[in-house]
Amino acid sequence: MTKILILVNDKDIQTLLERALEKEGYSPVIAASDQNVLQQVQTGHYSLLIFKPENSFDEGWALYCALKSNPALYGTGLLLLLRYPMFTAENAQKISQLLKSGDEYIHQPYDIDELLGRVRNVWDQYGHPLPKGG
Repeated sequence: MTKILILVNDKDIQTLLERALEKEGYSPVIAASDQNVLQQVQTGHYSLLIFKPENSFDEGWALYCALKSNPALYGTGLLLLLRYPMFTAENAQKISQLLKSGDEYIHQPYDIDELLGRVRNVWDQYGHPLPKGG
């Protein structure tokens, strides 16, 4: 299974991610909205979720924790896209926890090759076989 759910409100970033992931052999799906993402992931059987919090690191961390605690998402990796400074002591501990679990983050501006490398890292950490194009 190569399905990746993309939860990003920026249409340009959606398009960039969708095209790059398809080129690598993944099957990206754009989330309908962040309000129903928890419901959508219950039924979608995704191998990876890519999401970008819109307002704050804390908002993104709350969604990350909600997703990680969802039993339906066991074995699903997460890639957090960040666009603001986060290097406080508290946030550094949270990021360390994220990395220990096999998940990843990347800062904006996003270099697409680095982003795809992070996708492959998460994919590998969760034991998913790489898609044919990757």
